[in-house]
Amino acid sequence: MVDGSGTVGREEAPRRTILVVDDDAGHVALIERALTDAPYTLARTASLREARALLERLQPALMLVDLRLPDGVGTELIPRGEARCPVVVMTSHGSEQAAVDAMRAGALDYLVKSPATFLDMPHIIERALREWNNLVERERVERALQASEDRFNLAVQGTNDGVWDWTLETGSVYYAPRFLELLGVEEGALDPTIDALLERVHSEDRAEIERAIQAHLRGGQAYDVELRLNTRFDGYRWFRSRAQATWDEQGRARRMVGSITDIHESRQAQARLNRLAQRDELTGLPNRALFMALLEVEITRARTTGSRFAVLFLDLDRFKFVNESLGHAVGDRMLISIARRVQGGLGARHSIARFGGDELMILMREVSGIDEAEAAARRIHGLLSQPFKLGGHSLFVTTSIGIVMSSAQRARPEEYLRDANIAMYHAKNVGKARHAVFDASMHTRVRATLQLHNDLRHALDGGQFEVHYQPIVSLTDGRLHGLEALIRWRHPTRGLLAPGLFMPLAEETGLVIPIDRWVLQRACKQLARWQALPRPDARRLSVSVNLSGHQLSDDTLVGAVEAALAGSGVDPKTLALEITEGILVSGTDADKRTIDALYQLGVELHLDDFGVGYSSLSYLHRFPIHALKIDRSFIGHLALGDRESAIVQTIIVLGRHLNMRVTAEGVETVEQLASLRALGCTSAQGYLFARPRPAGEIDALLSADGVPWAECFHAGAAGVED
Repeated sequence: MVDGSGTVGREEAPRRTILVVDDDAGHVALIERALTDAPYTLARTASLREARALLERLQPALMLVDLRLPDGVGTELIPRGEARCPVVVMTSHGSEQAAVDAMRAGALDYLVKSPATFLDMPHIIERALREWNNLVERERVERALQASEDRFNLAVQGTNDGVWDWTLETGSVYYAPRFLELLGVEEGALDPTIDALLERVHSEDRAEIERAIQAHLRGGQAYDVELRLNTRFDGYRWFRSRAQATWDEQGRARRMVGSITDIHESRQAQARLNRLAQRDELTGLPNRALFMALLEVEITRARTTGSRFAVLFLDLDRFKFVNESLGHAVGDRMLISIARRVQGGLGARHSIARFGGDELMILMREVSGIDEAEAAARRIHGLLSQPFKLGGHSLFVTTSIGIVMSSAQRARPEEYLRDANIAMYHAKNVGKARHAVFDASMHTRVRATLQLHNDLRHALDGGQFEVHYQPIVSLTDGRLHGLEALIRWRHPTRGLLAPGLFMPLAEETGLVIPIDRWVLQRACKQLARWQALPRPDARRLSVSVNLSGHQLSDDTLVGAVEAALAGSGVDPKTLALEITEGILVSGTDADKRTIDALYQLGVELHLDDFGVGYSSLSYLHRFPIHALKIDRSFIGHLALGDRESAIVQTIIVLGRHLNMRVTAEGVETVEQLASLRALGCTSAQGYLFARPRPAGEIDALLSADGVPWAECFHAGAAGVED
């Protein structure tokens, strides 16, 4: 292929069309962004009617369909009959029943919309297309098997195709022309004896065929067998042979007439179907279904013989970064190498399976106890510690392993899988690259987390969230000039919960965006009330609101900020949006456009947790940042002259040169305050001044005469206890 410049270029693979049917333009934009570099062409529509019109012209490779559309239910678009394509149903508010209904209607998959789902859309589509191809292949194989059966019935009933006729009195056998043709034998080249046929039977099948013939001739047992016959051109092929004998009045077999049908292709198809059903297509390892069957056998054996076994659940740590940075082709090759290395290091007595993605399961048979299982886990860590050399790269991988031993308390394979999974997540949560043995306390913690997960879904609608505010104090005069808005959850039974106990769950469920939007709106309205107070500096009060990475990736964020400002009437300059340094460093070009758009609104942008982990500061020139917030880890051991003091001073000087204000977080002692003032820091917040408080308590601070923490600024003032 020659490109426009006249040079020879590589021919690109054809782009497949993905049809998105969704009336939420923001969600469609997120999907479009995620597929920017993927080999797909996106077609978009917002209703059933428009989608049906498009389908008359398009032949999409896959449809992404919203469950609730303006003119009906998305599952109405699932094609029927032969002209089909896979359909993945999406919804903003999922439920188990909705998922079941969608799958029964013929959907290939069911997704709950979330930023994480949209970011993973290329992988979701790739996986769906691969699964669809497997389903199509299975249907083709099953049709081939049925067609083969139908051909046999027609041959036996309507023709002499493949027929043989054995006269038992003389021992002579007549082989019909079609029979000889199937074996690739010329007429007259096959002796007219039954031994001539038996000599062509595969050695592994011959004893069974002779037994079946004798059983039929002696007692009339049906003769219907599958066997391999040696053919002239193709070697051994599979045939199905049926026959029926006739007996005289004395009960002696006189004649046996039968036929053979070539079933070689259908047998191969059946074998392929079995492999698809029981083996992982990529690695060739047992898949989930086969592993669970093997585990069920082992549970029964342990119950009857007293033998012991162990189940190990392996989840590769951060494996998605291999796929994201080097591509799924390299990731697939690495998975194959990992599977081979682990399989080779365990021995033939144990079974290893792939559950999809980066999860492996191991069934260890006849183990002496937990020590042997843990020794196997350590051996696996050692096997994976050596680099994998793939495509010019030396790649390293670690794994988190959960271990569960056989026990009379578990009766089903699913219970072993559940507990091994719980132990694996425990290992991952305490640091990755390690293993953990399941105990009952883990199950208790998981149940508590699951309950919290369920409670969280009702917390927003139930009005259980609160916004607390922590003062930000000027270090020149000690006056309050701003407040940081911090969410709290007033749980019905557990009391007031800090965000660290529930916001990670909110991110997993996609609830983080509506929760963060609620905080933004509430903080702006509260700021408007404070700015209306009869105090000279009231109009200059500001509020800071944290922005999560999920929010920054949401195309509707800028509109939400505009709405919060318009609904409250506050000056945009008095609203500060705080972004963590990690989000900024790893941000995309789209994130940069969002930040620029927020800057154009007139709001302030503050860089939170500054100074931890990033050696390059070039991003400070790329983004319009107004203020830096020194991470509390540098303040905790602050003392003039030590390393932390030097780092804090460097950040303050950097901020001054870049015309950025600097706020210190986590100030707890007057000694820290004195050090910060000496270094030239402009503002601070922390328990020395006040813990985060409800809005009503902040009202009291604002109405008080003087500076509530003025004594902290006097030399020799006593420290404040937490």
